[in-house]
Amino acid sequence: MLMRYDDWKPGIDKQKNSQGITVMVQKSSVDLPANALPVDPAAKRREIIMFLVLAVVIWPFVAVATVGGYGFIVWMYQTIAGPPGPPPV
Repeated sequence: MLMRYDDWKPGIDKQKNSQGITVMVQKSSVDLPANALPVDPAAKRREIIMFLVLAVVIWPFVAVATVGGYGFIVWMYQTIAGPPGPPPV
């Protein structure tokens, strides 16, 4: 059973007490129904695939490009300024 947003008010729940009177009860986050926020299986699958693409393809590429870019900058600097160390005597 899917709930509309209007049917679910966060933090407040109606319950009947022992005399059958409806009372308003404060809810905690653990009391939320499991179907309050429905999960779309296709969206979950897309999210897992996107995580794997990021973790396996994009972030390793970014890491190698960053280290390679830094090495290129150091190489170009040493080409112009000379190798590190004391000046020749």
